[in-house]
Amino acid sequence: MQYLKKMDLSKNKIVQLTNMPQARLCSMILNQNKISSCVGFVGHPTLTKLELRKNMLEDCEGLGNLLCLTELTLAENKITNFSGLLNMPCLKKLDLSKNLIEDLSRMPELPCLEELELSKNKIASKDCLPHFA
Repeated sequence: MQYLKKMDLSKNKIVQLTNMPQARLCSMILNQNKISSCVGFVGHPTLTKLELRKNMLEDCEGLGNLLCLTELTLAENKITNFSGLLNMPCLKKLDLSKNLIEDLSRMPELPCLEELELSKNKIASKDCLPHFA
């Protein structure tokens, strides 16, 4: 599968993302699995789109090494914080809707971010938006 550019493994029973090196992979869709961790998910230098909707993630650890990522969908998980989202210089679209986020004060700076979806979380005040003033 040396020429694989897009992979969709949605609606399976995957519980953890591990090292799956695919040198040319640009898009990976893993919606509706049982993924609880992304630690160890390396080997994707060309990955620009990653979808992890409806899994069991509580944080974003392991995703910060995806330097070319431009779109990240983490909606409908159990994420409470932004740990793991550091060092994402190309990220333009981030969907964290339907999670358990209460506070945005520790959100890392994402220099290229154009779209941020945070609907249906537990955010109580817009005053906790430090990078958007």
